Amino acid sequence: MKFYSIEKYDGALTFEEIKQQINENPTLHATTDRSKQVEFSLMLNDGAAVNQSFLVDRKHKNGPEIHAVTENGIEFIINEKTKKFITTRNLRSNQLAELYIECKLDCPPHIIDKCLEHEEKGYCNDSR
Repeated sequence: MKFYSIEKYDGALTFEEIKQQINENPTLHATTDRSKQVEFSLMLNDGAAVNQSFLVDRKHKNGPEIHAVTENGIEFIINEKTKKFITTRNLRSNQLAELYIECKLDCPPHIIDKCLEHEEKGYCNDSR
């Protein structure tokens, strides 16, 4: 995924707020193309809290996105302007590192471990 800019997002989201957006304000993409992936990611996350949120600009026509990374290495993506839930990713360790390194933040070792575990189990495929 090509990022034009990544910065730490200070308007931190809680996991409860993310779940509310998933249930009440999803994009069509999230409810049709990605519904199985979203269900799987929610189950895999198991209610883990958000560790860090990032504001990501990919020069998408709908504007920047908030990428919220949980303690279990799951990334939930929400449109910054509309607050609509877009999708989720079970992060690979290199994807996790990219976010934290770009913002000059230490990448939490326990989240790296979770990402590596998910990679080993094949949970990072985007084709669920």
